[in-house]
Amino acid sequence: MPTLDLSYTNVVDRYKALIGVDSLSTEDGLALREFVNARVRTAHERYPFPEFTIIGEAVNVGTGSQVVLKNIANLFSSNVTLTYPADIIYRLHKSHPRLHTIDDFGEEWNFNPIVTSLGDLTAFIHKGTTNDIGTIYVTYRKDLVSHINGSLNVTTGKYGLEAGDNNSLPYSISSYVIHGSYVEFLKSDGQASKAMQEEQVANMHLQQAIDKIQNQSRGFMNDIIEYRPTSQFGRHNRSTGGQPINAGTTSDIQ
Repeated sequence: MPTLDLSYTNVVDRYKALIGVDSLSTEDGLALREFVNARVRTAHERYPFPEFTIIGEAVNVGTGSQVVLKNIANLFSSNVTLTYPADIIYRLHKSHPRLHTIDDFGEEWNFNPIVTSLGDLTAFIHKGTTNDIGTIYVTYRKDLVSHINGSLNVTTGKYGLEAGDNNSLPYSISSYVIHGSYVEFLKSDGQASKAMQEEQVANMHLQQAIDKIQNQSRGFMNDIIEYRPTSQFGRHNRSTGGQPINAGTTSDIQ
């Protein structure tokens, strides 16, 4: 069975082949580690890859006119928390997006992202004063450092071969990360013109990784996060200011 990860040793070998060397000095190895982690973060922030994204996690926020959904449990035990620290909350579904029909999962809670004085990212849900929320289903992107540290004995929040590093890179973004690291090497070596050319190749690898997910999940994850018009009319006429037909009655959700 194929693995979903690429060992960091393989990352190093492919990088060495690109730059044309048999081995890396200690300094070059540390530079590669920084290149790799910078490109991983770029990929992480560019698109909701499955490795980093949680679809429809159920949480019970109970009642109240103002509800704060926290991503880190470090203030009060009464606050609702997610399983993983979140980098971005995409959607707060009213129905589970994987267990209901296309008509059901379009219903969502509106919210504002707020950062507390202690640095916690929260989702402040807008609702009527008499409206009980109960269970909602949260789609969000995991915080990258927390995701990397989720493996056994990993503590640095980075991919690499240093003590406490995560030695396995997500395979889906590995080609982009490796070629992007090559681009960073070219920049550091003063080869700016070639770096610009190779950046196009790196971006092609990233787009291919995104296209693969989109083509395999057209009606599921990608649609849930990005392509969710209120009707077919709205989908085809959005750019010209069209309005959806049969939009339903106004609710008390702001």
